[in-house]
Amino acid sequence: ANGQVTKINLGNNNLTGNFVPEIFKLRHLGYLSLAHNSLAGPIPLHSEAISNLYYLLLNNNALEGDLPGALYEMTNLVSINVDNNFLTGTISTNIGHLKNLTFFKASFNAIEGSIPEEIYHVVDLARLELSNQTNDGITGTLSTKIGQLHNLEALNLAQNNIFGTIPTEIGNTSLQTLNIEGNRLEGSIPSEVGRLTSLIKISISQNLLRGSMPTEIKNLRALTILDLSNNFLTGDLPLFPLKLQTVALDNNNLRGRIPTSIGNLQDLYYLRLEANNLNGNVPAAVCNHFRKITENGTLAVIFTTDCGHRFLPPEVNCDCCTWCLDKFSAYERVGPCPSSEINIVIDYKTSDWYKLSWAVRDVSDEIVLYQDPLLSPPKIS
Repeated sequence: ANGQVTKINLGNNNLTGNFVPEIFKLRHLGYLSLAHNSLAGPIPLHSEAISNLYYLLLNNNALEGDLPGALYEMTNLVSINVDNNFLTGTISTNIGHLKNLTFFKASFNAIEGSIPEEIYHVVDLARLELSNQTNDGITGTLSTKIGQLHNLEALNLAQNNIFGTIPTEIGNTSLQTLNIEGNRLEGSIPSEVGRLTSLIKISISQNLLRGSMPTEIKNLRALTILDLSNNFLTGDLPLFPLKLQTVALDNNNLRGRIPTSIGNLQDLYYLRLEANNLNGNVPAAVCNHFRKITENGTLAVIFTTDCGHRFLPPEVNCDCCTWCLDKFSAYERVGPCPSSEINIVIDYKTSDWYKLSWAVRDVSDEIVLYQDPLLSPPKIS
């Protein structure tokens, strides 16, 4: 009524060219979405920019340069989404000025450096996503101050260069989604993770974690996705929460037998256990569960164990697995070779769908290492 522009939503409009700086002179603008376009160039914020902006959505463009310093002076901001651009530089320590910020998403860029400690003073932060940075990506450790973010519901730092351990204080958050896969995290999974009773998805795959899975995992009553694959975890399989749908524990050093209790996970349709040190028979209750899911025909069942493949005898006896693999399915041997003498056998096949398989044998003709390109099981997205 007074002619003041308070909201602009031009998302998904095939906009091109450089970002027009005049848009930030609209001092009463509270909502700006230019997402899903092809805008290029830097974000043209300056010290005299609008101060009433609450929502800034610039994701899925071709924006370049650093996050401008003026951004951190817009203290009314509640949500920032700059995912999927070509932004560079670091996150300023001045992010601590944004006391009202609840969403900060900057994944799929080329931002680098550590997460500034000042971000942990933004106590209303509910979603922090900085995954999949190119170049060196996000580095440093996960601060113990993460426990100050009691309202944090989603943390996605996947595919970066974060090292150190997972702080026990993470159990003081309200996480529903935790994705820190593809980093260099070491140590064990803290038992305090069991406090995250609202957690729906946890992915800590492709790290350097050791030790046993905490028994407190069974307390995660809302959990549907558990991915701890490609680590160095040891010990037996614990009791799992009943709502689990997908479980990936492949490529670890887990031992013992597959527990009957897995058959009680009524929604489970994806279970990866290969490339471990499990043994024995798959319990009838587990096979009956997967057969029932298959008969229903609503979900594509994936169930893999070290039940033998091509060259090696099974370590796990399974007549209901969809993929039979073995402890070398990751193409990397753990432990010493059986002999210092080896023979290399390369088999070529002539059909157009079969490329190349190879095997490394010791002097006793036992397989030490092999690859079969046809049988590469699927990975979790």
